[in-house]
Amino acid sequence: MHKSVFSAPLFAFLIASFIWPAAWAQVASELAILSSWKANAKTSHLGNQLLTLLDATNRAIAVNPNDKGALYRRGYLYSTVGCTQSAISDLSRVVQIDPYFAAAYTERGICYLDGKNYDRSLSDLNRALQLNPYSGDAVFARGRLWLAQGKAQLALSDFRYCQQSNVKFAPVLPGEFPANQYDAPNYYIGCCYEAMNKPDEAVKFYRASMKTQPLGSVGYLHRYADQPLDTKYRVSSLEHYGY
Repeated sequence: MHKSVFSAPLFAFLIASFIWPAAWAQVASELAILSSWKANAKTSHLGNQLLTLLDATNRAIAVNPNDKGALYRRGYLYSTVGCTQSAISDLSRVVQIDPYFAAAYTERGICYLDGKNYDRSLSDLNRALQLNPYSGDAVFARGRLWLAQGKAQLALSDFRYCQQSNVKFAPVLPGEFPANQYDAPNYYIGCCYEAMNKPDEAVKFYRASMKTQPLGSVGYLHRYADQPLDTKYRVSSLEHYGY
């Protein structure tokens, strides 16, 4: 039987909720997300692997609250399933313990990006790239950040950098696909050209991204699982309707 996943970050947030009603709303939302994810995870082999991993990290942190590896893996998993504030709490603890833990800055930057806190996201992603200039995960996330801010040229530069052979992606969880395996850089390069009003170039890169194995249906560890369907829609719109 799996132990409760309502661990230290969530309980700390729960205590704060007695003072700040907004915090209570956030923790209630994350508890609901986590409960729903747990119920779904039990129905698949991969999901049970992740539940086992979560239990293991909780036990490791209970034994050693400064276990930065366990904190990072739990924060990463929280981020992946949508428990952003719990993830930020764990990842912030990691960089307090080890200010040179580049991957923790990357993942926290992604959490801030998902929450549209763009200034903090950029700060974390830039710090990650200072520590590891060849982190595909960090530069890919920064490209997404630039695109979200309407800075397509900067985004294009980052996504092209992701395609260099010396840039490495580092999946953390069982069953996770790195962005380059399902050709997300080409997809986002297409998004950049679409934002720059260059539909012909956009279609070329969208089509290139569709040549890879269609991984979007395999599970919840493909962070952009709707990408293949979205790509087909974008190509159809550009070819048949134009701008």
